[in-house]
Amino acid sequence: MRSSNKLLFNSISELLRELDESSPIPGRENASEDHDGGPGSSWCDTRSYEEAHEWLEFGHEYEGLHTGLSKYKTNGTKDMPKHYLDVVGYTPVVPLYLQGVPTCMLNQKKTINNKIVTFIYQLSVPACVDQKDIMKTTTELMKNIIQLEKDGYRVNLYVMNYNDNDRGYGYLIKLKTDRETLNIKKLCFPLVSSSMLRRIDFRVKERLFKDWIGGGYGHGHNSESEMRDFINDMLHLKHYELWDYRGKLFSL
Repeated sequence: MRSSNKLLFNSISELLRELDESSPIPGRENASEDHDGGPGSSWCDTRSYEEAHEWLEFGHEYEGLHTGLSKYKTNGTKDMPKHYLDVVGYTPVVPLYLQGVPTCMLNQKKTINNKIVTFIYQLSVPACVDQKDIMKTTTELMKNIIQLEKDGYRVNLYVMNYNDNDRGYGYLIKLKTDRETLNIKKLCFPLVSSSMLRRIDFRVKERLFKDWIGGGYGHGHNSESEMRDFINDMLHLKHYELWDYRGKLFSL
């Protein structure tokens, strides 16, 4: 993974495996391990990197986000049953059976629904933005996903952090595949927590980037054209929606 300044992780478990197997790179900072009371730790909602790792791995509930989504539910749309007449099946069609028609049994097969929508959420957020404001946006994002799944779409969800520090540095993490239903507990931490940036994001930059991004670890990039180029280079998508803490930025 440490062969590029632009990284793609196909799951949370893949990201954590890379971080767990990485070693500190001499000369780089180690701010991701600031403990409670240390420099910068006041901006975190975790006491240590280990706690942030645990919340990302096993999920973490935020009451405000759950409350905002409590009346919304989805069963997902992994596949759709298609019924047809066959010589074997799970129930007979009596009129056809009495007529001696060989294909008198009703059978079904599951076909994969190919209507797919991809959301990408840009993690970068100014330190002055309150977690409650982030939660309002991520609640709306999840409501969109739930409604699309109810309408028969399959949904992919990525988080992205693209930074500008003279050169482009960035990564994408796939949080949800189009074959999974929405798991609110699993998604809360990466979409809401300041520790996703202060600890997990810092650890990526401290240990996995080919080159050191430098002091301050860069700042979130807001150029739509450059973010679009980064996404196209990494995912080769024709259609997707890009969001950040303010809401939807654009769609293609």
